[in-house]
Amino acid sequence: MASNQFNLKLVAFNGISAALAGVIMYLLTSSDTTNWTLVAGGFVGASVVLFAIGYALDQRPLSLTGGWLGSAMGAGYVVLFQPIQSGDATTFISAAVGMIVLAPIYQRFFEAGEGMSGDN
Repeated sequence: MASNQFNLKLVAFNGISAALAGVIMYLLTSSDTTNWTLVAGGFVGASVVLFAIGYALDQRPLSLTGGWLGSAMGAGYVVLFQPIQSGDATTFISAAVGMIVLAPIYQRFFEAGEGMSGDN
């Protein structure tokens, strides 16, 4: 697989990873979690593990391998918007689901752009 080829499976997997991070955030809002920095660290740890798995499986492109980006986005979201409320978590889940649903459209735009000449 070429490194510049669109990989629909990996985009969807990153969306699923982000959605799971959002669900974890939502569940933690009901438990009155106060240490959101530790939660962000957990998402970073999950991101590293997912990247290592994807790298071991030789998934390409590396920017999407293993679904690490979804967990990393969850970590960044927690750091930026802590303390997380239930509405924050559902917003993140909605964005992740949108990423999954729109992945085929992203693929069409990518493929249309690949056919264009670089002489513009």
